[in-house]
Amino acid sequence: GCEGYRCGEKTAIKVSNFAYNLDPDSFKHGDVTQSDRQLVKTVVGWAINDSDTPQSGYDVTLRYDTATNWSKTNTYGLSEKVTTKNKFKWPLVGETELSIEIAANQSWASQNGGSTTTSLSQSVRPTVPARAKIPVKIELYKADISYPYEFKADVSYDLTLSGF
Repeated sequence: GCEGYRCGEKTAIKVSNFAYNLDPDSFKHGDVTQSDRQLVKTVVGWAINDSDTPQSGYDVTLRYDTATNWSKTNTYGLSEKVTTKNKFKWPLVGETELSIEIAANQSWASQNGGSTTTSLSQSVRPTVPARAKIPVKIELYKADISYPYEFKADVSYDLTLSGF
């Protein structure tokens, strides 16, 4: 507690209206590292030539649709309230909107995620020998990726001094 002559009149500093604004245009990332690559699916189609001469004049198109759920967690520890909302284009992941509000003297984790549906369509024009049938395949892989990133941020606040 406060004791002594004019104790309650000591200089006080009050910080208010603290804002932390990220600049999406300054977002940069380093080299992407890929690890834990796993084969998810192999899609196979067939190119068939029933004629007496080799053929290469037609396309074989394979299509694969997949739906995945993803999540991303950011952990922050700050001494003042922070509010921010920005969109970033994460390499090899896609666009995500970061929206957090953290109370003073709190460590807080913000997690966001969603569902992503990916369609993969690949066309090839193989040469198929006469009277032959050849397989055409696409292999789909899943991998973990990581990369360093940085961005500029503007911090603003109101500072009030009172007392002596």
